[in-house]
Amino acid sequence: MTAYANMKNHITPVPTPLVVRATSSVLVAAGVAVMGADLANSWKAATMMLCIGTAMLVIFSHPYRRRMREYTETHNRDYKFRLAALLPLFPVWLALMTMPAFAPLAIGWLIIAGAVTFGWMWLIFPHIDGSRALAFI
Repeated sequence: MTAYANMKNHITPVPTPLVVRATSSVLVAAGVAVMGADLANSWKAATMMLCIGTAMLVIFSHPYRRRMREYTETHNRDYKFRLAALLPLFPVWLALMTMPAFAPLAIGWLIIAGAVTFGWMWLIFPHIDGSRALAFI
C-alpha cells in the first residue's frame, strides 16, 4: 500500500465544519492582503491583527472543538496542541512579513495574494486545527 492510499484509507472522524474552514481562511487571506494595501502601517497592522485574531476566535470557539476533545479522550489520548501543526503556516507568516515590502500593490495583486492565501489555508486547515490527526488515532 502506498503512502497516499494509506492516508486516504483513514477517514477523519470529526471533520472541520465548512463554516469554520471558510471563514477562517477568508479572514487570514484578508489579513495577508491588507498588508500590501495603500494604508498607513498602523492601520495595516491593526486590520491584520483583527482579521487573524477573529480567525483564531472562530476556530477555538466553535463546538466541534469539544467533539474533537471527546473523541481524543475516548481513545485514551492526550488532547494537546502539537507544534508540528504550525509548520504549514510558514508560507502565510512569510507572506505577512514580505507584503509590506511590496506595498502599495494594485488591487489586482491584492486579490491574487488573497486568493492564493485562501487556497493554501483551505488546503492545510485540517492539519492545523488537528482534525486530520484524529484519523490516525
